Amino acid sequence: MTIGLHFTVFLYKLRKMSRQAVQITISKRVGELLLSSIKKRNIESHYQKRMNIVYQSSLGKENQDIAREMKCSPVTVRKWRKRWKTFEGVIKQIEMELDSKTANKVDLLYKIKEILTDLPRSGSSSRITNSEKDRLVTLACESPQNHGLPFTVWTHKELSAQAKKMGINISSSYYGILLKKRITTA
Repeated sequence: MTIGLHFTVFLYKLRKMSRQAVQITISKRVGELLLSSIKKRNIESHYQKRMNIVYQSSLGKENQDIAREMKCSPVTVRKWRKRWKTFEGVIKQIEMELDSKTANKVDLLYKIKEILTDLPRSGSSSRITNSEKDRLVTLACESPQNHGLPFTVWTHKELSAQAKKMGINISSSYYGILLKKRITTA
């Protein structure tokens, strides 16, 4: 009886260990685009890493080897491999549009980045609406003297106090974060 149980455990472990990585195939055009994007200095590092994972996967490398080379976990490699496989049809569709001249390489790169972008995370949504954020940015661009204040340069604390007068409750530290995000995305 115990031999049967041990054999069952052995088979389970063997099956678990022999899990096959998702096979990825990419066209020559996509491969060249991935390689050129990986080498660019102006592309975000997380996109470089994810594109490299996809490219290495297309060469037939194992998850463990890619993880070791990329200094990440095999779970991360598996995640991006699966994500790519899920959207392989979308990439092929964009490539067909490229062939018929209704799309260009920028569209393809944009779609690749879209596929390799993190999904939205859980958590509460912002209490401040986009229109309120726009009003806060506009306030920061105005002169404090337009609001009857005796100074010429805003601080986050003063902006926060003025926003409260406008009916928007925001901390000074979050005001700074908001302005930093708006400046980098503008």
